[in-house]
Amino acid sequence: MYTILFIVLFASASSQPLTGCSTEVTACEQRYLKTVNDATFDKTANCLAGTALMKCLSQRESLAECKSSLPEITRIKQLYDAQVNSPVSTPEARSCAQAVFSCSETYNNQVASNTAGICQATNMYIACLNSVKCNSSSIILETAKGLMAIKHDLAATGQSCTSVETTFTVIEVELSDREMVRDQGLYSSNSAWTPGYWT
Repeated sequence: MYTILFIVLFASASSQPLTGCSTEVTACEQRYLKTVNDATFDKTANCLAGTALMKCLSQRESLAECKSSLPEITRIKQLYDAQVNSPVSTPEARSCAQAVFSCSETYNNQVASNTAGICQATNMYIACLNSVKCNSSSIILETAKGLMAIKHDLAATGQSCTSVETTFTVIEVELSDREMVRDQGLYSSNSAWTPGYWT
């Protein structure tokens, strides 16, 4: 089953089974660099990326089988410490990043552990996002892409979640409109993602 990606990619990566500590530690760093590059000057997205990087590394750091990777984990943490903490300069950026990260991680854990059906988990994820006030255009767009990927995955496996179909339709329209505006350089990072945005 699809796990929500993006920046969001970090949340899923930190909870997935290890494929080898060295490989995973490198992947944590590469995902962080890609996300920061994609986010450009979006403080909230950068903050979210930094939060996810440190969690990804800390989870590996606590595992006995990752002992040989500790020097590399320490190196990466020290290398990006100032960069990770600098975007989190406002309470708003910190709050948004932590809230979106928490929503995504909860969704991924529910899907991975089968504690909730995919339709229920998706509904809960959308409700969680609706409770977040966020002024980050990057997070709005990339999370929408993640939700659309969930829709496509549901369709591919033959599952139907009629209760979320209306929401998905709204997201598709909003995503198309916002990407068009962003591509034309007209999208403002001050455009707020307010509760109820997805519904």
